[in-house]
Amino acid sequence: MALDGGGVSANADGGLVRVEAGSFEANSSTALRNSSVSGNGGALYVAAGARAVLDGTTLSDNAATSQNSQGADVYLEAGSKALLSGGVRMASTAEDVGALYL
Repeated sequence: MALDGGGVSANADGGLVRVEAGSFEANSSTALRNSSVSGNGGALYVAAGARAVLDGTTLSDNAATSQNSQGADVYLEAGSKALLSGGVRMASTAEDVGALYL
C-alpha cells in the first residue's frame, strides 16, 4: 500500500498520517511518500500518548518546509512511542531537523 501526498502542501502537522490516539502500524509493503507540510512530520506525526509501529516501511520525498519545522518523515511528540524495525528507510528533508525527530 502506498500513501502518496501527490506533492500537495499542507499547513499542519502530519502530512499523510496524524496519530492522536491509539496506534498506527505500517509494514514492508507500505510506502509513505510525496508529502510536504509547513509544520512538523512531513509524512507521520505521532502525538503524546499515541504509538507508531514501522516495520520495513519506506518513507521518501517528504518535507517539513517552514523555519523550525522538524521531522520530514516522522515527528514523535514528547510522550509518544514508536517501534522502528526491519530496515525502515527514510529519505526526506526538513528545514531544521532531518528525517526523524524524537
